[in-house]
Amino acid sequence: MTSTLRALKRKPAKGVARRTVTFTMPPFYEGWEATAYADFKAGTVADLTSGELDRVLRALDKVVISHNFPDADDDSLIAASFTDVDMDALNVVVDTMLDAIAKLPKR
Repeated sequence: MTSTLRALKRKPAKGVARRTVTFTMPPFYEGWEATAYADFKAGTVADLTSGELDRVLRALDKVVISHNFPDADDDSLIAASFTDVDMDALNVVVDTMLDAIAKLPKR
């Protein structure tokens, strides 16, 4: 009887774990690699593709979990945030990340 009550009192799982995707940048940015969340809200996609620098930077800082992108001012350092990454690379980062996410199998 007690085990039945315990089974009834169990809380459901919080949900499905978030998926991630690891992607490497094209040859011009050879060696650049990042891991990002693959599941995020449509508003984040809108921010990433908006073309507005501040929105893109905020979205990338939320979505990208880790990266080895060099600091634009000092190549020997890893950029602390996307505001420190070479601005010309940002569109390539977004495109490469979204392509990698699109290639993931459906859940």
